Amino acid sequence: MRWYEFDIQATPLPKGSTKSFPHPKTGKIVTTSTTKGLKPYQRHLGAAAAEAMLGQAPMIGPVRVNMAFIFARPKSHRRARGDLKPDAPQYPTTRADVDKLVRAVLDGLEGVAYLNDKQVVVQYAEKFWGPEDRVRVQFGGP
Repeated sequence: MRWYEFDIQATPLPKGSTKSFPHPKTGKIVTTSTTKGLKPYQRHLGAAAAEAMLGQAPMIGPVRVNMAFIFARPKSHRRARGDLKPDAPQYPTTRADVDKLVRAVLDGLEGVAYLNDKQVVVQYAEKFWGPEDRVRVQFGGP
């Protein structure tokens, strides 16, 4: 089976907790995410996946997904002359949980890369520092 990949310049966002409440006018239950900007981020992921697939239909069957979440280093990690401070952390451990970052990507690819994220049988994810915020995704069959 073929592998696809894409890279988007965006701050990796987590799929945080959800909040449900009755709509004030209709009374219907509305569920929203507590992460601001999640829906546009997921649409961006889906559009990038669709472009990588060159118009092909979503995959059927088992899928593997590899994800890299790259965060720009804050200025506080560098000295005035630009080099990295000796005590600068090697990995971004204070940002979003990697499992929540993964959930946002898997949901964003649903219906585009694959029919349902239940098809994902293997996933690999990492987060690290880089020159700018980015998300890299590879997906394909076993």
